[in-house]
Amino acid sequence: MSDHEPDRESSLQTIAFLENKWLPVLIEECNRCFLATYLPSHDCSHHSRVWKYARQIILTNGILLTAEETEILLLACFFHDTGMSIDPGPRHGQFSSKLCSDFLQRTGLTFSGADILLSIVAEHDQKDNTEETGGENMKSHLLALLHMADDLDAFGATGVYRYTEIYLIRGIASEKIPGLILPNLKNRFDRIQKMLPVNSRFFQTQYKRFLYTLQFFSDCLNSPAGLVDFAFLTEKIASFVLEQKLGPLRMAKEIIHQADAPVLIRQWAIDFEKETDLSL
Repeated sequence: MSDHEPDRESSLQTIAFLENKWLPVLIEECNRCFLATYLPSHDCSHHSRVWKYARQIILTNGILLTAEETEILLLACFFHDTGMSIDPGPRHGQFSSKLCSDFLQRTGLTFSGADILLSIVAEHDQKDNTEETGGENMKSHLLALLHMADDLDAFGATGVYRYTEIYLIRGIASEKIPGLILPNLKNRFDRIQKMLPVNSRFFQTQYKRFLYTLQFFSDCLNSPAGLVDFAFLTEKIASFVLEQKLGPLRMAKEIIHQADAPVLIRQWAIDFEKETDLSL
């Protein structure tokens, strides 16, 4: 991260220019990648949120990026998980990179950072090998920013849903999911804690979102009743979302109005609905 005082106005202008140039085509392409794959946890809405987090990270933490670096990061945010439409496993980056490469070739769009872009997209899911500062070169720096933005979408009520859905898709039994999520969640927060000033308002906001997700899965794990409550949620996701494809927000609304819904899960549904409304 740069130690120099950023030119916030210049950063805003650069981001606005690049969003105007790229966002319509990137959203269209990201949606196209998921036409044959129903995966709400990692569809285009996830990619859009990751870019919004990346944008926040840049502007609220005084991070200086060149126009080229910002452009690479924007495209990486919108392609990093597109490979999940082919393989929802934890090592999907190579598929994402191939989809990104195909997009650039098919459209004839070229820019000088294409090689770095494809490498970042391919390696984004190898977070265990990332240096905490992101390193000094462009690729390492941008990869660290992508990791951080991606990690932030695992927090809050949205993170609860995303974690649960993808672990179900990967065939993990409901009773095992909370115990597997908690160390992964803590690793994400540890990376962010090493990269951001912990006294900043932005960090404190993300810390509260992390604590929400941590508390939810801890409550589910720490008692038999909690696992029963969590099974209620996983059954809803499996039937309402994955089988009937009616969407997580519609599922949450149903849970809110279901008289026998567990208190823990109903409160999550209320929070999820609020988060979704704010992100629209």
